[in-house]
Amino acid sequence: MSVSGTRLSPSFAQLDREPARSICEASLSATQRKEMINRSGISDYRARGFPAGVVAHGIGTARAFQVDEIAGVCSSLGMGMNALVTSFLVPLAVTALTQ
Repeated sequence: MSVSGTRLSPSFAQLDREPARSICEASLSATQRKEMINRSGISDYRARGFPAGVVAHGIGTARAFQVDEIAGVCSSLGMGMNALVTSFLVPLAVTALTQ
């Protein structure tokens, strides 16, 4: 699709797939995370909840709250800290890479 002879990027077809892909990735990480943590032998709900927030975001946090309140709180902290660190590091990385 073009506007005034200029091609828009990304295409609308790609934009339609992105939310579905994100939802699938979060769902898979929310379900597979449990298996990986069980195999590693981690039993502390703080250590189980934090990566759920970092990796699976909202879906992982909701699942962590279903399992245990402490896991849900730590998952919320992980999600928030991930957002905070990302919001500072991405602009720095983009600036460093474009110079």
